[in-house]
Amino acid sequence: MKNTIEQRVETLEKQLPTLSSVVGKAGSPKKDWIKMAGRLKKTKFATEADRLGREFRAEQNRRK
Repeated sequence: MKNTIEQRVETLEKQLPTLSSVVGKAGSPKKDWIKMAGRLKKTKFATEADRLGREFRAEQNRRK
């Protein structure tokens, strides 16, 4: 038997306090990148990414 809209809304209303508390503890996604910046392990990939980033920034600065 399918749930009626009323039953579905009632279920959601019961879950809302739990969901709200979980979302409240998640923190601000806007600041999460700051915590992760520079956290690549020193692998061939990370070293190459650093080199390419430096080259790209240098090129961008020359164009200004």
